[in-house]
Amino acid sequence: MTMAPLTAPQIMDRMREVDNDLVSIGNEYGDCAAAKTAAEQEREEAFANAYDAAEGNSIDRRQAAVKAVGSMAKAERVAYAKIAADFELRHTRQMGLASLLKAAKRNDEDPRYHDGP
Repeated sequence: MTMAPLTAPQIMDRMREVDNDLVSIGNEYGDCAAAKTAAEQEREEAFANAYDAAEGNSIDRRQAAVKAVGSMAKAERVAYAKIAADFELRHTRQMGLASLLKAAKRNDEDPRYHDGP
């Protein structure tokens, strides 16, 4: 079953929805990026402290530091990756809709949606 092509107004409505999603995601994206950066800095500091406190050769000290920091910052990295993927998906959809809108405007019989005078 083939779907009827979207009209320019329908595409514009969908573009507005995606734009609203991007604004909402953009706010969360900034929060996740800030949390990820802070958590990674804390992890690096904890790693350095654990490395300094460990004994043995450099390999032993590194392994002890890795064990000490464990999965610090994991939740923040996961949240950031998810929001980045969501943002990229919406952005890609927006670009596709823009392309559809351009094509729809060329083929639309309503003069309000044509380019030029």
